Amino acid sequence: MTHALLAEVARLTKTRIGATLRDATPVLAALGYSVPVGPLTVTTAQQLAALAGHDLTTS
Repeated sequence: MTHALLAEVARLTKTRIGATLRDATPVLAALGYSVPVGPLTVTTAQQLAALAGHDLTTS
């Protein structure tokens, strides 16, 4: 998912998306979360949920 697409979906600017990612990365790293570098290549809600640590297949 590109910053442009994420910005459009979230109704934010690409600049705001980039700044938020830069700000959040060290915080997430300090909490033990790995932040992937480069574009995310997800095409389904299930893939996006899996990246966020959720399983949409269970109720």
